[in-house]
Amino acid sequence: MFDSVFFELKMVVLVLLVIIYNIFLVYVNRREVVKKYTCDLDLLCNIARIRSCSEYEIFVMAAEAWLFSKRKIENDFKEYLLSQHIPQYVKDFVRKMTFQPDAA
Repeated sequence: MFDSVFFELKMVVLVLLVIIYNIFLVYVNRREVVKKYTCDLDLLCNIARIRSCSEYEIFVMAAEAWLFSKRKIENDFKEYLLSQHIPQYVKDFVRKMTFQPDAA
């Protein structure tokens, strides 16, 4: 009888450890996502400040290589203002400007 209770207790502890481990992984993953998200916003703001231009002008410069229409740029910038979502072409441009200023 004592062995079965001990076995059940071990199983409960094991299940609790698995749950705690999964919660920890979710927490770490969210921190990384927030860090990366903040990093992209910081890069965009810093490049605009260094170039003495607006963030909208950075969007326009980034879109030049892709030949996007003015309407798409404006829609993407509006979305950025509302939700701070940075399109991939702007992220790419800003990263190139940060690590290779002459490349972009």
